[in-house]
Amino acid sequence: MAAPKQIEISQLQIPQLEQLRQQLDQELELLTSSLQQLKIAQQKFVDSQQSLERITPESNGSSILVPLSGSMYVPGQLSDVNNVLIDVGTGYYVEKNVSEGKEYFKRKIEFVTKNMEKIQPLLQDKYRMKQGDNISSAFMTCIIYIYVDITHGFEYEQTLPLLIFGVAVFLCILLQIEYLCFLIRAY
Repeated sequence: MAAPKQIEISQLQIPQLEQLRQQLDQELELLTSSLQQLKIAQQKFVDSQQSLERITPESNGSSILVPLSGSMYVPGQLSDVNNVLIDVGTGYYVEKNVSEGKEYFKRKIEFVTKNMEKIQPLLQDKYRMKQGDNISSAFMTCIIYIYVDITHGFEYEQTLPLLIFGVAVFLCILLQIEYLCFLIRAY
């Protein structure tokens, strides 16, 4: 396997930095969306598992509502408390006994949870990188103000506090860049 490509952020031009920021925003959006979809799937599996817990031999013959769609139900009667049909996706159903159904949903919940645990650290790292991007924006704003002050002939004393602030922010950015380079190397 080839070594990960390292990007020296200090060598990038402003359009390239903007492109890197846009890519970071897209990755954040994708990871956030993926995590939300996994949470929804996890909740559906948990709900299905809990429904199986309520099926007992005493519930045989009980009146139930049978879903015809996501918002339409018809009255029905529970005639088999030993077997259930499980939607395994793309319109396919598998008949299993209740204990096998519980085990199936347990495995699905564990699978989805593991995937969520893989995405969460990536999402946190991207948010940290985004935070560094916000610091970079503040630094660039300071540089622009200093440039405007100097080009319009304002006294150096008026820009000194802003310059000191800009240097402090720049030091923070250097730390963020080192962290970003570390993450890119790890990626």
